[in-house]
Amino acid sequence: MLYNNDLKYLVSGHEDHKIRFCDLNTGKIYKSLICHTDAVTDLCVLQNVYLLASVSHDGSMRTWDIRKF
Repeated sequence: MLYNNDLKYLVSGHEDHKIRFCDLNTGKIYKSLICHTDAVTDLCVLQNVYLLASVSHDGSMRTWDIRKF
């Protein structure tokens, strides 16, 4: 799970291979991505607030431009 003051949402990685974005104002999930072929194990914001990195038990690391979400 990841929270950053600059983000307006909570980001969480899950066993079902998804990353979910939860709106902090409404408490509702507004975006869900299938991003890996195994459980998402870690998340972090890179260099600026707009790059999110995710890693998984499948051995992959992916970066996401979250301005598009």
